[in-house]
Amino acid sequence: MSDDEMSVALLESLQRANPVPVDEVANRRDLPSAHALFAEITAQRPRRVRRRTVVIAIALVVLALAALVGAFALVNRSEPEVTAPRCYESASLTAQSFVTASGGDLRAACADLWKQGFFGPGPVPSHFDVCVLPQGAPGVFPGEAGSVCGPLGLREAHVTSSDEQLLEFERRASEAVREPDCLTYDEAHDVVAHYLDEFGLHGWTIGPSPKLPAFSDENPCASLYFATGRRTVVIVPVPPLPGQSVPSTTG
Repeated sequence: MSDDEMSVALLESLQRANPVPVDEVANRRDLPSAHALFAEITAQRPRRVRRRTVVIAIALVVLALAALVGAFALVNRSEPEVTAPRCYESASLTAQSFVTASGGDLRAACADLWKQGFFGPGPVPSHFDVCVLPQGAPGVFPGEAGSVCGPLGLREAHVTSSDEQLLEFERRASEAVREPDCLTYDEAHDVVAHYLDEFGLHGWTIGPSPKLPAFSDENPCASLYFATGRRTVVIVPVPPLPGQSVPSTTG
């Protein structure tokens, strides 16, 4: 239907129906002035609807909504969700990986996964590089520090000098407790106290966790968990590593 045909149809509909209720006009509808006014109103042709203007307005609204959706997607892409740290088998984003504990020394935590056999019976890498994954979480890869992130197109995980000191403390304390011997609770406590003093870390707490099982024949060896935010080192009972001798007494 064209614009003119639409206008004529609307006009004819108006002319067929008197929109004024009968009880409101009483006998005034028979007055000549009323007939003249109604005739004058219905005789005027309505303005043509400018369909092109309406189409342009709708198009502008659609474009504005599309721009808003695009901006929302861009903001969400630029602020990726942060997830748990992952430890990778090799210097590749497609390599086998496992979630590791957040906080503390991520290198030591990754090395512990290797020692527990998560990546098979091969040797534990001597060095690890820590990068920021596309999702925003840390990723730990075998390799010298600074050698992995760049080739993978990742940023290096930023650490301050105090962070480096804590990481070194955690690394050395963990290695001393788990290698080469299986240490009891009391022996592990003495090792941690020694390294806290060596690194000048005062006011820390060393102890077991009430939420974990006690040392037993199944879990006779000490391992460490570092809650650096609370300045606490938790001594955790774990099974012995392959080849470790089990102590005759446990703490």
